[in-house]
Amino acid sequence: MQGTKSDQKVEHGYGDTNLYQVALAENKINYWGKGYLRLYLCCVLVYLNSTMTGYDQNLMASLNVLPAYLSHFNLGGASTSTSIVFAIFQVGQIASGFFYWPIDLFGRRVCILGGCIGVIISAIIQGTSKNIGQFIAGRFLSALFSTVASTSATMYLVEISPQLLRGSVAGMYNTLV
Repeated sequence: MQGTKSDQKVEHGYGDTNLYQVALAENKINYWGKGYLRLYLCCVLVYLNSTMTGYDQNLMASLNVLPAYLSHFNLGGASTSTSIVFAIFQVGQIASGFFYWPIDLFGRRVCILGGCIGVIISAIIQGTSKNIGQFIAGRFLSALFSTVASTSATMYLVEISPQLLRGSVAGMYNTLV
């Protein structure tokens, strides 16, 4: 059975090596070149998507003990409504699985932007909510949009990264959570 082109052994004055190692030896990578600096900038901007989920979870943990929050929504300690307020975020994340088709249809960047705008709108809904139902709806939308944006962001990072850095770039995505 014949191997792929990258597995074939060649003689290029480098001894018995494969084509991939020869290409790396002949073409030194400048990690501070213009293309890599653009990649690093894109990574920093896209990594900010991962903060949406972490911010929401930390905010809700702190918000649940504030007397103003509890009295505004008539929540008395551990109740069914409190459980729904927390659980609806996971329900929204599950529901977002049905909305991944726009990522391929419209593109990664459009869905990242749309998801971020959706999170802003859902934050406005939550911040101006008059009752617990409106607050829960805002949390559901926040989870839905943030998950679509996060999924699009991960795909985008993997697609724009060179093969040598793909694992590192994608692996660092959730470091800001």
